[in-house]
Amino acid sequence: MGAPIVGPNGAVYVYVNVRRETGSPGLLHVIRPDGSSAWTYAMGASRQDFTHTATHLLGRAGRVYIAVGDALTSIDTASRGSWYTRLTTSANAPELALSDNGDLTVHTDDDRLMVFATESAGVAPSRWPAPGGGARNANARQAGAAR
Repeated sequence: MGAPIVGPNGAVYVYVNVRRETGSPGLLHVIRPDGSSAWTYAMGASRQDFTHTATHLLGRAGRVYIAVGDALTSIDTASRGSWYTRLTTSANAPELALSDNGDLTVHTDDDRLMVFATESAGVAPSRWPAPGGGARNANARQAGAAR
């Protein structure tokens, strides 16, 4: 299971990869603030450890960017329309990062850094749009704590 991210409306996005009898082993789950399931998006990965790096993040254009297996996928959170690009190698620990000008970096399993132009000018205006940190890549728990 990858680390969760939280959208501006409070929806939680998490990637889970488990053995299933049918269908894709990997699903991006979107959970509404009330705890009900909003939607899922199927995509497989070729590795099982997603706890240490960001597999997905939420961009300012309302799109989730996720890299697992041999593809980078962008999913519109409103329409669920998507685009994807095949990678020349797998990226199961992609350490995604999105710059303010829309450049998305993906770290591949063979230790290459790939850069993609996206439609999002930075991460979403949320307290936790990327795993492990907020909009400034600060720890999300510390960012909200009173000092």
